[in-house]
Amino acid sequence: VSRLHLASFSDEMRAQRVEASSRILLCERTAPPEEVAQFFGTAPTATHIRLRRLRLGAGEPYAVDDAWYNATLVPDLLENDVYHSVYTLLDKHYGLGVTEAEQTVTAVTAAPATVTAAPAAAAGLAAAAAVAAITAATIVAVGSIGAPPTMKKRSRVRPSVSR
Repeated sequence: VSRLHLASFSDEMRAQRVEASSRILLCERTAPPEEVAQFFGTAPTATHIRLRRLRLGAGEPYAVDDAWYNATLVPDLLENDVYHSVYTLLDKHYGLGVTEAEQTVTAVTAAPATVTAAPAAAAGLAAAAAVAAITAATIVAVGSIGAPPTMKKRSRVRPSVSR
């Protein structure tokens, strides 16, 4: 059993001495899918924030992050700099540091069934390229155990960046 730590993409790239950046593929305020509303414990019609970003390391496509944010807790998230670490933004601007996370890692292909064609192409992933699919449900405690969750995120990550 290995012990993993949760770090932002920006922090991970910085640790490898690689410049991190992002390209926004989608940002919107909308009603979430049923599983996201259930995760947040909100009504299916409640507006939440969706942010899909192409994450780059030294200008090379590395991951597509597709995240939902609880708009009750971070209503003006999209008015902030979301090109860099949203984890840092959640901590510094909202006082919602990541305190717990559950992460499942599986290997999938970048076929349209697993990653939509546009994000896969934007990430430079060939249709048959193997990628690690990281699904992270991040729960942020706000002052007490049992506080509402802030973020649900799914990432499609390239296996490695050669440097």
